[in-house]
Amino acid sequence: MSAGRIARVVRRPSEEELQPLFSLTRVARRAEQESERLRQEAAETLARAGREADAIRARAHEDAAASIAAATREATSRLGALLAAIEQAETTQRQEREAASIAMAVRIAGSILRAELTADPRRVAELAAQALAHVRRETTVAIELHPEDAAIVRLALEQVVAAARFEGRLKVVDRATLPRGSVRLHAVDGVRDGSLEMRLAELERRLLEGLPRGPRA
Repeated sequence: MSAGRIARVVRRPSEEELQPLFSLTRVARRAEQESERLRQEAAETLARAGREADAIRARAHEDAAASIAAATREATSRLGALLAAIEQAETTQRQEREAASIAMAVRIAGSILRAELTADPRRVAELAAQALAHVRRETTVAIELHPEDAAIVRLALEQVVAAARFEGRLKVVDRATLPRGSVRLHAVDGVRDGSLEMRLAELERRLLEGLPRGPRA
C-alpha cells in the first residue's frame, strides 16, 4: 500500500451473517402472497354474497308477485260471486213483484167477472159453451152447474151447443154443492173443471210461466 493513499478494506459478509436477511425477505414475500390470497378470497366471498343476495331478492320478488296474483284471483272470484248473488237477488225480487202483480191482476179480473155474472146471469151460458168446446169431439157429455146456472143454460142450450160446435149428446145436471159460475164436465176421458175459478187459476199459471227465468245460482 502506497503512502498517502488510505486503503479501505471492505469485508464481505459471511453467509451466516446474510441468512437472517434472506429469512426476512422470504417472510415478507410469503406475507404478501398470503395477503393477496386473503384479498382474493374476500373478493370471491363478497361476489358470492352479492349473487346470493340477488337470488334472494329475485325469489322474494317472485314470491311477492305470486302472492299478489293469488290474492287478485281470490278477490276477483269473490267479487264475481258477490255480483252474481246481487243479480240473483234482484232477479228474484223482480220475479216476486211480477208474480204479485199477476196475482193481483187475476184477482181483479175475477172480481169483475163475478160482478158481471151477478149482474147478468146469462154470462154463465158463455162459460158453459167455452168449457164444452174443449170436449166437443166427445159423443156424450154431462155438464154440472149450480141449479140457478143450470136453469139459465137449459134456456140457452141451443146457443151453447152451437157456440161450442158440439154435436154429441149433452145432459145438464143440477149440483147444489157447486158455487155460482162453476162448470164441471163429465166425459169419457174424465172430469173437466170449466169453472170461473179454475179458468182464472189456469190463466195465472200461464202468465207466471211466461215470466223470464233468472240465472242459475
